[in-house]
Amino acid sequence: MNSEEGLLQILDQYAKDWEKNLGDLLTLDNLSAEFLEEVNSSFNIHLKRGRYTKNEFQKYLEDYTKIYNENLLSKKQSGNPYKTEKKRNDIRYQTGDWLYQGFNQLNLSSAESASIIEALILNQKDVFKHFKIANEFKIFLAGHVY
Repeated sequence: MNSEEGLLQILDQYAKDWEKNLGDLLTLDNLSAEFLEEVNSSFNIHLKRGRYTKNEFQKYLEDYTKIYNENLLSKKQSGNPYKTEKKRNDIRYQTGDWLYQGFNQLNLSSAESASIIEALILNQKDVFKHFKIANEFKIFLAGHVY
């Protein structure tokens, strides 16, 4: 698998996850226990602040569900965010989610990592001719300051 194939595979999985996580519009008849717990928690905060009375929970639930559905529809109408060039490049050039490259399997000390990175950068034309890489291939060095 080359880097472009890997990117397409990841973008496909992200799109499937995005669709799955959006879920369906809610009605008062199909609310999950988790959703009701979230609404109840939010309602209790507003109750303590005096914005609602105990008798207004049903109205709050209806309003909360309506807002949830409006937000969900808005997300669905705007479409999968990973179809935009910016989001695709965000995924393409991030330093995570690239398990297929195998570099995440290396268990090296900082000095060993630095030596390998230096060798890769200095000899990239020779080293990377053996890999299936896309024309846009770039080397990124992600460092941490502690």
